[in-house]
Amino acid sequence: MKKTFGYTAIIIFILIAMIIVTTGCNSSKTEPKGSKEGYWKISMTVDLNVYSDGSIDHQGGGPGACFAEGFIASVLYFPFEGGELIAQDSYASMTDVSCLSCESEIVSNSLEVPIELNAVLDLNAAKVTKKNGAQFLYEDFRVWMEKPLVFPVDIEYTCEGAPGVSSDYGGYMSQLVSPFLTQVWSIQPTFGEIYTTSFEGYAFPPTYLADIKFNIIEEYSKTINISSQ
Repeated sequence: MKKTFGYTAIIIFILIAMIIVTTGCNSSKTEPKGSKEGYWKISMTVDLNVYSDGSIDHQGGGPGACFAEGFIASVLYFPFEGGELIAQDSYASMTDVSCLSCESEIVSNSLEVPIELNAVLDLNAAKVTKKNGAQFLYEDFRVWMEKPLVFPVDIEYTCEGAPGVSSDYGGYMSQLVSPFLTQVWSIQPTFGEIYTTSFEGYAFPPTYLADIKFNIIEEYSKTINISSQ
């Protein structure tokens, strides 16, 4: 059964952005007066839709190949001087599974599964000098995963006859995060503003493609405020 996840991810991201706004925003990337330390906070949602690259030819009974759809939501904290990630609250949610030959529906929990991201925030990645002599520093935010995610989910398949429920043994949630295990994603966020960028048809092993959409906002924070702290 097809379910739409885009609205869910957008709502979650808007709520994150509202929390940031209510804690105070700065128009320029400078340390607020009276504060001698703090952190750079990046809030991020990533929509992911996995599908076949066209090479899979299903024959015989059963659902055949199936593909995951969902999103990653994360709040990441970095030192004020930039560098490696020091704290995070990150999870993956799978909202739909589509199969080549059968209808399918998720019948067990597949939302807000904790994950561990790796990330670096380079505050001085590049310097650009305009014709008028003005100089601008551009940041580089890099994010990836090193630890695979194995989280079994029960799926109800309807092929021929009565529906049947079977575990995916962790395969579909693994699909969802695989683009972060196979590539380091480099993004240049806009301080204090929501930055959106998309990648279509990203190929990863064995025979998958994924459409990926990042929504990111960067802000200054005096403290680390995540559920695990």
